[in-house]
Amino acid sequence: MKILLISVLALSVIGTTTKTVRCEERPPLTPFVGETAAEFEARKNGRPRPEIKTGSSAIMLAADPRGQFSLVSTIEGVSVRMLVDTGASTVALRQEDADRIGIRLEKSQFTAKSNTANGIVLVAPVMLKEITIGDISVQNVAAVVIPDQGLHVSLLGMSFLSRLSRYEMIGDKLVIYR
Repeated sequence: MKILLISVLALSVIGTTTKTVRCEERPPLTPFVGETAAEFEARKNGRPRPEIKTGSSAIMLAADPRGQFSLVSTIEGVSVRMLVDTGASTVALRQEDADRIGIRLEKSQFTAKSNTANGIVLVAPVMLKEITIGDISVQNVAAVVIPDQGLHVSLLGMSFLSRLSRYEMIGDKLVIYR
């Protein structure tokens, strides 16, 4: 524990008196927003903050100015720009992105209803053989295709994210672990 020395100056008619008072400084015992358990334990015990380690099984994404995380994934061998969306239960592909990766759908295949930020839309459920982000690959990922007017960017939803060992926010960074 650190000891703080506080000097108190008392001015009186007779003269000046200096008095030393001892008090203990206690570190806050609650985690800060965005602080990992390891960072909290290090701070609580007076140790330096642990380094963020990323390797072949971890990807670190920086937030854009709006606080969102976008990335380029590889789906069926084709690059697809996506936005990480933990509020999306499945991966959601724009119809244009689905066409580029070889998923050709007829209007009659859009039969499932999905609740989106833009309201209820008809979507086409599909199964993706593989989604790769950096060195992280997940096979057989459930997804839906949304007509182009319903989505401006494809979404990396929980049908992918829940298959990872974990993901965490560290400040304005998102770290995805295989």
